[in-house]
Amino acid sequence: MKNFFLRALVFTACFCVEITVKANSSDLIMEPKNCWEKMITCSVSAYVQQHNEVELESGKVSFPRRTVFTRLSESLIRLIKGYVVVESQKPMVVQTLFGEIHLKSGGLTLIELGRHQVQVTALQHVAELQLLNKELFVLPAGYTNWMGGIHQVGKADVGQPRPASMRPVIEKWGQVYVGSATELREKLEKLRAAWSEAIEDTSRRDLASIYEQRKQLADWRSLQLQRERQRQKERQKLRELFYRKTFLE
Repeated sequence: MKNFFLRALVFTACFCVEITVKANSSDLIMEPKNCWEKMITCSVSAYVQQHNEVELESGKVSFPRRTVFTRLSESLIRLIKGYVVVESQKPMVVQTLFGEIHLKSGGLTLIELGRHQVQVTALQHVAELQLLNKELFVLPAGYTNWMGGIHQVGKADVGQPRPASMRPVIEKWGQVYVGSATELREKLEKLRAAWSEAIEDTSRRDLASIYEQRKQLADWRSLQLQRERQRQKERQKLRELFYRKTFLE
């Protein structure tokens, strides 16, 4: 049933993706002007096309209009505004205001920057989230998690990994995907196994958590029952002692 649902979701989402050609560098806004081919440090955005893609030596970055990021090296970008989908052919790092995302070779990752946190969804292969206090958290394929700012005590905010909600993920990827709906559907079909595994794994962990909670509740009730029986015995001893002292001595 879960596999059928994912297949239907993939098909439905891809059906609405328009065919788009790769954006030319002339369609992008760059700072400094036309810097992508001339220098390493280059800030990029787009205000015309919704589907945009640039290539680095380490991979591809797809993004919608109004997203802003800076290439700091061929394997390092800094996301300033909006969201990106990164296909990392070699290890890459994406910096944000709330921490860094370390991507593996062959990874596919959706990174969404908000006002108070950055949301990361690993579509293919694991990603590592490095918080502002340098703590590292592994994000398995098919899962999503977020990173936030730092408290006064020096502890950084971070969520719990959970299975990604696939419909909005597919919609966001489809909005920036450079290619045809058929190509996107083929890629999504390859990722479906990882998503299914993420759902099954979480279901098993949730079920195990429920069983553990039930066991803890049963243990607590058993302990309360033992204590009540002990109190009854003590009260009975006190009554017997009172009776002897009052009537038999």
